[in-house]
Amino acid sequence: MDRENRLVDRRQFLSLAGIGTTAAVAGCVGDDDNGVSEADEELTDEEDSSDDDTSDDSESEDDVPLDEQTFEIGDPVEFSGADSDGKLVFQPHSPRLSNGFLVPLDSASLGTHTPDDFYLMFDIEMEADGSDTVHAPDPFELEIDGQQYQSEMVLITDHESYSPFEELPTDQETVNRVAFFPIPELGSSISLNAEWGLTDAMTAEWTIDTDDVDVDSKVIDYEGNGVGDFITVSAQERSYEFGVTDFEFVESYTYSVTGGTEATATADPGRIYLLATLHAESMGDEPVIVPRESEISLFVDDEEYIFDFYHAEDEYEGGELSPGSSETGIVKFHVPEDTEDVEDLTIKAEIGSAFPATWEI
Repeated sequence: MDRENRLVDRRQFLSLAGIGTTAAVAGCVGDDDNGVSEADEELTDEEDSSDDDTSDDSESEDDVPLDEQTFEIGDPVEFSGADSDGKLVFQPHSPRLSNGFLVPLDSASLGTHTPDDFYLMFDIEMEADGSDTVHAPDPFELEIDGQQYQSEMVLITDHESYSPFEELPTDQETVNRVAFFPIPELGSSISLNAEWGLTDAMTAEWTIDTDDVDVDSKVIDYEGNGVGDFITVSAQERSYEFGVTDFEFVESYTYSVTGGTEATATADPGRIYLLATLHAESMGDEPVIVPRESEISLFVDDEEYIFDFYHAEDEYEGGELSPGSSETGIVKFHVPEDTEDVEDLTIKAEIGSAFPATWEI
């Protein structure tokens, strides 16, 4: 029985008993004018307290505005109800550094795309739903040590760049993008900020721990190899291995000329030949251009020497290789005869236009 019915029944009982007006019984009922007992007052206080507790419990984190929350990188955030009945689940993750990319060009060649210093990259997953048009957050900014950075479009076919305000399919299909932020250095305080909606915008912030940033996987570094080491160069379906497999110093060598006769090449007085053996092999499914002979040079200490024509049948040429094919050949350098005694000898090959590869010999 609830409190209200219990109080009514009690008054009816006192009235029917004919004792509602007697002083003695009135004293037992209580001194308050409302005729409510101390027990009834305690019950009322308990009910009021219970109501207050219920009200406090109903308030949760879901009621806290997005712009008053901070998320960790990798947390999905749902934007909804800003300017339409659409909603968007937005999830940035996998922060990593990059110093650029090899890009497939026409005629089997590879080009490069590089920032001034580095890209800080994030994978972005977006899933939109609703009857109205849903766009990607705009602006979407990176902040490092108080400095803001905007994402940049990078036209690489295996990485589709994040585009602010891109119209998204509203069939709950997951859309994957990569955000590229050109930065000078990583810094210590890093966060991402996304704003969704126009007149009634919603914002969300993600913090990034520097320990969670992969600083190695996307940084291209082909330098510091030794004789016998190979580098792997790839961009989508184009890939090849390249390396210096051997070298020797000679004063002269013989080679075949037209008609089957032999000729002898002899170094100039005070000079000697360095013959470096190179190997290139196509590893991809499409033709690829490997470093040409003209893109190979030798550094003796800090002085650069370009190739000299070897003329023999096993002269390395480089250039285009079909899938699965390879070339092994010699590149000749005409250098001072005391080069044999120099410790700092480096063969350099140009990979694309921004990533040199070096071998210490």
